[in-house]
Amino acid sequence: MAGLSNSQDKLVYNIRLAEDDDLETVLGMGRKFYTTTEVGKLIPFDDDAGVCAIFGMLDRGFILLAESEAGEVVGMLGCQFYDFPFNKDYIACTEMMFWIEEEHRGGTLAARLLKEAELLARHEGATFITMVALETSPEMIESFYKRLGYQRSERTYIKGI
Repeated sequence: MAGLSNSQDKLVYNIRLAEDDDLETVLGMGRKFYTTTEVGKLIPFDDDAGVCAIFGMLDRGFILLAESEAGEVVGMLGCQFYDFPFNKDYIACTEMMFWIEEEHRGGTLAARLLKEAELLARHEGATFITMVALETSPEMIESFYKRLGYQRSERTYIKGI
């Protein structure tokens, strides 16, 4: 699955499924992702809960990893499947965590990860995939998703109580 990712730097990435041996790497990236979220401001990251979340994705979903030519993991996209609550005959797929190291952003790596996630979700019988745009996401995230055929569905509000 290797291919050209960043046209400026001509970087090549290999995209693969995460395995149990990738636990520490995924946990570290998951922690980075979590600290950028609004929930991360209210609830500290817990490694044990993070490990459970990762194994939940590996069990009923997937985690895609992007590796540089040097074999370093520089990005990930973790998704989980669930029975659609209003019609159990349908499976949905939702993003749980999406992270690309800062120095590897700006090319096509995010789109490649997302396209691969769509293929996996479709193969597993999902009817749709939901992606999240956090308040801390880059400004261009909405146009990125729209360019890939996504449409805005809803907004979420959070309040610590």
